[in-house]
Amino acid sequence: MARQATSCVPSHRRVASPAPRAERRSEYGPRGRSSARIPTAGGTLRRRADGDTATTLPSTVRRIASEASLRSRRHKLRLLLERLRPDAATSIVDVGVTDAAFGEAAGYGSDNFFEAHYPWPGQITAVGLSELPRFREAFPSVRLVVADGRRLPFADGAFDIAVSNAVVEHVGDADDQRAFVHELCRVGRQVFVSTPNRWFPIEVHTLLPFVHWLPRARARAAFRALGREEAESFRLLGRREFRALFPYPVDLVDTGVNLVAIGPRPLRLTRLADNQGKGTPCGAAGGTKPQH
Repeated sequence: MARQATSCVPSHRRVASPAPRAERRSEYGPRGRSSARIPTAGGTLRRRADGDTATTLPSTVRRIASEASLRSRRHKLRLLLERLRPDAATSIVDVGVTDAAFGEAAGYGSDNFFEAHYPWPGQITAVGLSELPRFREAFPSVRLVVADGRRLPFADGAFDIAVSNAVVEHVGDADDQRAFVHELCRVGRQVFVSTPNRWFPIEVHTLLPFVHWLPRARARAAFRALGREEAESFRLLGRREFRALFPYPVDLVDTGVNLVAIGPRPLRLTRLADNQGKGTPCGAAGGTKPQH
């Protein structure tokens, strides 16, 4: 694969959003409505009987969440461009897209950021769980394949890079997560996988603080008591758990709110880390300090 250094994210390209809006997962909190009071990072919100909360969040909280999501995704795209150095000939599979155009939902419009901002969208194959009409309309140059990320219908090494952003925490239990990651590693010669950091103090899907730090059984009960049953299905990961999902050594970049795995780590760096006993020497490849 030919490589050319790319130092920055391309200029913003907003895609017109079709109506009506689609319900979907967002990295920094699902939309919702509610009528009991629930504490969040922005104070409290009211919970209605349908359990949907985020539309009643204060506009300031929605704006901060949206800006945080966009900053996070810009940073991750820059990191991918700088570390993996794709070019116009690089084939990419993005596993876990949603049925939306970028910027579609006010306050939570960062879904499918990668398709909207990657310099060569015609080189992307996107994978979703169902037919995605809004996605197809918004990104006509992107090939869409309907498949389960745990069983991808591609040959070994079919793509130069396999990408997945904030999806692995949604796919199921530890075995499901391992199967998902192993499929990414099987079909991509390199991988770039991110997930919210379990040890960031605010749970980024619900914007609830600290609840996700409880043991998993107690956290599920707490989310249920707070009317956030959807959070019971999340399986957030810390550094050690995330790294253990991969079949080979990876560089792990910890941004605080997110963990990003880039792999495979070159064999010479793996041997160096083993000899030194210092974990993952991310800085050797991308200027980031070693991760332990």
